[in-house]
Amino acid sequence: MDGAPANLLFDTGASMTTLTATAAERLNLLHNGNMRITSHGIGGKSEAIAANVASFRLADMELKQRTVMVIPFELRGFKQNTPDGLLGFDVFSQYDVEIDLQSGRGTFYRPRNCPSAVPNWQLSSNRFVVPPTTQSGKLLIEVELDGKRLIATVDTGAASTLLSTAAATRLGITDAQLAGARSIAGYGIAPTDAQMRVLRFRELRVGQETAKTPELAITDLPPGAGDMLLGMNYLRSRKLWISLSSRTFHLSVPQTPAR
Repeated sequence: MDGAPANLLFDTGASMTTLTATAAERLNLLHNGNMRITSHGIGGKSEAIAANVASFRLADMELKQRTVMVIPFELRGFKQNTPDGLLGFDVFSQYDVEIDLQSGRGTFYRPRNCPSAVPNWQLSSNRFVVPPTTQSGKLLIEVELDGKRLIATVDTGAASTLLSTAAATRLGITDAQLAGARSIAGYGIAPTDAQMRVLRFRELRVGQETAKTPELAITDLPPGAGDMLLGMNYLRSRKLWISLSSRTFHLSVPQTPAR
């Protein structure tokens, strides 16, 4: 950013590229004092400020005159190598993106604008058509939980798969069931923790794959996130191909190790 390195987490659940105040100060970014942003995340909302970036470079690709969000608290939940911020939808949507979540490597391509564009891999995968609502800044796909269709945000910034409280109610989960379920704390782009309840469901279907008896944490989700966040406990052994220019998203099927 503006000639200085920054360590950003590739976050398909973040609508806007975000930096901590500590990182923005180190990078000597110029704050835009006239622009305030309300940030919604797991745990609630917070007020952020905007900062201007003249040059945003990813390898040999460069974006000019970007605005990033600066939050007044540090990112939590990282045992080591805490990132300076999040690389969000506003940046990665400018490219066709291939991400290998298992190896932590990715490639950004200039957009192909071709509906027949496919990933550069020889792997079985599920293909999704990206809906028009993705213009809101979320990577949304349709999934099925216990036979009910839900809208999920594919969220590489979420450690676990989360179900919204409202969707749990539609699935027939009662207040008594939630009250008796195991409680855990969760965190997101908010200064406070979120209290979650963990319940087991019959099956989660994503594309042509079915996960049996998944355990999901239930909490209130931010506006625009849909019914569920499909997190890294589901995604980490896969590859992602995101081509918003072609309105397609591919999610690879994990390969069975040879015996």
